[in-house]
Amino acid sequence: MDLDRLKEIYGESILYDFKDNIDDIVDNMNYLISRGFKNVDDVFEINPYLFLSSQDMIEEKLDQLMATLGVDYIEKLENDYSLWGD
Repeated sequence: MDLDRLKEIYGESILYDFKDNIDDIVDNMNYLISRGFKNVDDVFEINPYLFLSSQDMIEEKLDQLMATLGVDYIEKLENDYSLWGD
């Protein structure tokens, strides 16, 4: 991850948020990896605040997206990051 780029985009406070929530970030990244995502770093850089949420919230959001997008949800989410905001 390019922390300098993230700092430039979101401000220096994002780095403090990362530090304060590192356990949630790691848990959420591991959860996405366990679900088959390969470009978790890219997803993180596009929407870092998503990863600051609890794993329960990530699971709920992903379950909703899976139901909406169907069996090829990984491909759709990896190719269109705007879907994460839905």
